[in-house]
Amino acid sequence: TGSFSPNGGTIVSYSWVQTAGLSVGVLPNTARPVFIAPQNSTTLSFTLTVTDSQGITSAPSSPVNVLVR
Repeated sequence: TGSFSPNGGTIVSYSWVQTAGLSVGVLPNTARPVFIAPQNSTTLSFTLTVTDSQGITSAPSSPVNVLVR
């Protein structure tokens, strides 16, 4: 895992939004989100938007999927 700003800025925020699955209450603005996983097997999907010190944002074109077993 890791992130960088190709234009020389520094990463100032991470914003995680859950897009599918049982709601787990992600803590925003962390590179490594923390949540309590459901007890049952399921797939959770999230999108991540990263903003650097120059105000440039970036988000992947596909969601981050987490398989809980």
